[in-house]
Amino acid sequence: MRERAFVFGAHANLFGVLAEPDPSDAMAGSPAVLLANMGVNHHVGSNRLWVDLSRRLARMGFHVLRFDLSGLGDSLQRPGAHGDLERAVLDLREAMDFVSQKGGPQTFVVMGLCSGADSAHAVTVADPRVTGAVYIDGFVWRTPGFWLRYWTSRKLEAARWRRYLRRRAARQRGGPREAGEAREIYQREMPTPEQFRASLGALLGRGTAVLAIYTGGLMDYAYEGQIREMVGELSRHPLFATDYFPRADHLFTDVGEHEKLLVSLCSWMKGRAGRARAEEASA
Repeated sequence: MRERAFVFGAHANLFGVLAEPDPSDAMAGSPAVLLANMGVNHHVGSNRLWVDLSRRLARMGFHVLRFDLSGLGDSLQRPGAHGDLERAVLDLREAMDFVSQKGGPQTFVVMGLCSGADSAHAVTVADPRVTGAVYIDGFVWRTPGFWLRYWTSRKLEAARWRRYLRRRAARQRGGPREAGEAREIYQREMPTPEQFRASLGALLGRGTAVLAIYTGGLMDYAYEGQIREMVGELSRHPLFATDYFPRADHLFTDVGEHEKLLVSLCSWMKGRAGRARAEEASA
């Protein structure tokens, strides 16, 4: 395995690190992997998640590019006026072009955590070169099962009621907010449940594999089967997979949970490589 740093893209503004397998380890026909920013974290990833994952996957035989989207980390801003998702899609497409030009695969798996899942989903929908997508603590909405657990467990906790009543009384008095109760300055724009199910169905229909991973650190995700309730019959599609880490926080800061995530992702990628080789052999 070797790693090399590159500046690439149509405007030579993107910076990334390409991890390449030894020629003897390279998996013929397997997709390359793209790892972009988690929010405003740079290409190392939270708690070095992308570094650890890219090196492990490269040793398994995959090409992996971890890079900064334009205007973040070590990448310069993209010229022109673009919305966040539009800019991310352009950057990810240029990353695909770059990997292919360097002799890497022509198909890709895109992975993202939190807002990075938004970018991963957007480019997966837009570009047929993406044959697999991983959303970690990605799209979520509150289901009937969520509310059942919310009202029967969390709402019965006396401490929660005391905090709620204390905050409410302070607001009515016009007093300051409690410490730690900061105003929200960033909010992701989630698709509606109908929009997400429609786009997910279209991806699965064209043969794109999707892995949805959730943690116990995501406030609106309350139980393992919530994703199945969210997407309905699509959860039974053979190309749709899920995993749940109830003891992990949002950024996998615990070393043991961090390792479990790496094992889960590498296992799923190994299955993707086997499927890609089978499809190539039957073509």
